Amino acid sequence: MENIAPVTPLPAANAQSINVWSPGTPRTPSQIARVRYRENEYFRLWRDGRKDEWEAPQWRIPLQDLPPRRSGAWDGQILTPSSGAVRRRRDNRTSIRYYPSGSGSLAPTFIQTPTNRMLSMLQGVSLVKILGYGGQGVACLVAVTDRQGTTRQAVMKMSIGDDDWSTEDLSTEKNWQVSLMRAMHVVQLIKWSTLRGRATTPEDVQVDNNPRLYFMELMKNGDLHEVIGRAGTSGQKLPNKLLWKIFACLIRGCIAMRYPPKLRRIISQTQADWVSDEGPDILEEVPADPGVRTARDYDLVHFDLDPKNIFIGDFDSQGHEYVPRLKVADLGLADRTTGELLTTP
Repeated sequence: MENIAPVTPLPAANAQSINVWSPGTPRTPSQIARVRYRENEYFRLWRDGRKDEWEAPQWRIPLQDLPPRRSGAWDGQILTPSSGAVRRRRDNRTSIRYYPSGSGSLAPTFIQTPTNRMLSMLQGVSLVKILGYGGQGVACLVAVTDRQGTTRQAVMKMSIGDDDWSTEDLSTEKNWQVSLMRAMHVVQLIKWSTLRGRATTPEDVQVDNNPRLYFMELMKNGDLHEVIGRAGTSGQKLPNKLLWKIFACLIRGCIAMRYPPKLRRIISQTQADWVSDEGPDILEEVPADPGVRTARDYDLVHFDLDPKNIFIGDFDSQGHEYVPRLKVADLGLADRTTGELLTTP
C-alpha cells in the first residue's frame, strides 16, 4: 500500500479561503480538530439564533489549531455567564425565546397589552402570571375554567410580533409539539377543547388552529437546571442510580423525536399516517423491525437540549416509582434532518 504523507496546512498569510479538510484527502488530528471547531461554532450560532453570521467574512478565514485545554479540578460551582453576555445573546435571537420576567404579572406594556388582548378573546381564561417573554413571544401561566366550573392551570405560549417570522416560528414549534403528542417523556401540548372540558366545537377548532398561540401542560416541579444548581450549591452528590434514571428519561425523549409514538408511517415529505391525538401516554421505543424503523424515521433534532429545557414531572407506576418522570421541552429550534435548512448546502 502506498504511503501517504500528512497534509501540511499553508501558512496563514497565504491562506485566504483554505479548505481545512476534504473527505477525499488524508486527515491529521489537527485538521480534524479544526473541522470539529467549525461545526461547534456553527451550532453555537444556530442555538443563539445567529446562524446567518456563519456566512459572514469573519467565519471564512482559516482556523488555527485549538488552544490547549485548561486543567484543574472543578470547584463545585456552576458557571454563570456574565449579564452582558446573556443580554447580547438574548437580543440577537431571531426565534421566540423566553427568559424569566422576574415581575410576575407585571411586564412591559409591549408584552402586557397583546397578552391581555389575546386573553380577552378566550372564554374562561385568566392570567396568573407571566413566566417569561422575548422580543417576539411570551409564555404565561393561565387558569382555565371549564364548563363544569373546574379550574386547572396551563402554560400559554403566544406570538406578539407583528411580522410573519415570529408567527411562523411559533407555528413551527406548535407543529413539532403536535407530532410528539402522547409521548411519555415530552412536555405535552393540550388542546383547547380539553382544557374547556367539552366536546369539540367549531370555536375550539379555531383556537387550536390559531398559529399565534398554543397551550402546554404545567410542569410545577421545575427543571433539571434547578436540581443541578441545588446539588452543586449544597455539595450533594447524586447517586448513580438516580443519574441512570435521569438518563433513561432523556433517552426516551430522544427516541420520541426520532420515532414519535403516534406516528404509524411516513408516506412522503409532507404526508404521514398518525394515530389519534387522544389517549394515554405511550412509552417511546425503537421499533425492532428494520422496515418499521425506516417507515417511522421522523428524525427530529432538538438543537437546544440543555438542563433548562428538561422538566421534572410526577411519580407514576410506569417506571418512575422512585424518581419522577423527566420530560423534554422547548422545540423552538427543532428541525428534521430532512428539512431544507439541513439539506441545502
